Amino acid sequence: MLLANLPRDRFRPAVACAPEGALWRFCERQGVPRFAHWLGEDLRMLGRYQTRPRSRTAVAGATIAALQRLRQALGLHRAALIHCNSNKDHLLGGLAGRLARVPVVWHMHDMLLPTVMPTTTRQALKAAAVVTCDRLLAVSEATAESLRRQGFPGSRLRTVLNGVEPDAVGRGTGGRLRRELGVSDATPLVGVLGRLCPWKG
Repeated sequence: MLLANLPRDRFRPAVACAPEGALWRFCERQGVPRFAHWLGEDLRMLGRYQTRPRSRTAVAGATIAALQRLRQALGLHRAALIHCNSNKDHLLGGLAGRLARVPVVWHMHDMLLPTVMPTTTRQALKAAAVVTCDRLLAVSEATAESLRRQGFPGSRLRTVLNGVEPDAVGRGTGGRLRRELGVSDATPLVGVLGRLCPWKG
């Protein structure tokens, strides 16, 4: 929604994403320049549940290659701001931004709970945030408070709730659901489909 609603008279967005995916196709429909950003299998497989790489050498090589591609893209598009949306991209985008002297924004979607993310990973993200991030955007107050408690730089932290584009949402009477919930026809009824998990706040 951010990409679709940026005023093009003020901003010229360009997107780094996996080629041939949904975001890649969306950018094509929107006429937004995009460039292929892939991590390599060994780096991509690292995450919340798998923290030990199969090959440290392969991960190091994939990281350097991804960083080089990002730096080239920053120069090509003369980027004035980097907006990162995943934990791996916070690290890569943050480093690329610092090397290119471009401001970096991290959009934090998770609470980084110790029950679901190893201490070393959380410490690495916190250290990188201190060094490479100019602004932290949290999608909920719960996420923001979790980051504050873990020592992320609170002065750079802001809460920006996810928006909903009303015109893109189908409208209906919801008669059956209203009856099941005991909600009157005069009361607005909004349904949200999402994943309920601890680290989403």
